[in-house]
Amino acid sequence: MSDNEAGALVIENIAMLEEAIALVKGEVSEKIFQAIDFLIKDWVKENGCVGCFNFFEDETYFGALDWKIGSEAEASWIAWFNMENRRGTLDDEFNLTSCLGVRDTQIGFRFAINYGNLAKIKKYDWRKFTDQMNLEYPEIENIGFQYEPKEDGTWFLPWRLDGKLLAECYRQDTIEDAMEPIKEALENLKVSLPLFDKIIEKAQIKFGRINDGA
Repeated sequence: MSDNEAGALVIENIAMLEEAIALVKGEVSEKIFQAIDFLIKDWVKENGCVGCFNFFEDETYFGALDWKIGSEAEASWIAWFNMENRRGTLDDEFNLTSCLGVRDTQIGFRFAINYGNLAKIKKYDWRKFTDQMNLEYPEIENIGFQYEPKEDGTWFLPWRLDGKLLAECYRQDTIEDAMEPIKEALENLKVSLPLFDKIIEKAQIKFGRINDGA
């Protein structure tokens, strides 16, 4: 289809497209991400972790209890998992686009350490440390994580929902039946927890930490 033909279709169906965009930005995405957050929250509770679960309006992140530092009222994290988009070369597509792995997009769980909570450390030192950790713990990439040295030394675990299955489940009001890829990703997170625990421990031993609530 030529650009002119595509443009003509847009013009002819502009009302329907406006309604579709409103649905994607609103009700459809809200229902799907609420189902995802519910699944993650369940996993977090079962695995002794804590977090925040509101991806549609804000963000979803979680981690082990002992990854939090500081007082309860001003708790911060030395490390966490964040549900996050990797948009590639695109900037403005919907979060649902990333969920389905459409075009140049991905969504997944990113592990990161806030090296600002580590004492006497520079960005170069951190990148050198995570490079070494990635070599020392190849199991992390074997699980399915992708090491991201250019993202300040993080690991990203992508997942993708099947669009046809999700559409059918949405139609039948059984969205949870399309969540198997996320369940598999969460099982991989469970396997990765002791490995990331070791990395956090080594980071604190090597660099020390600040904001420990003392």
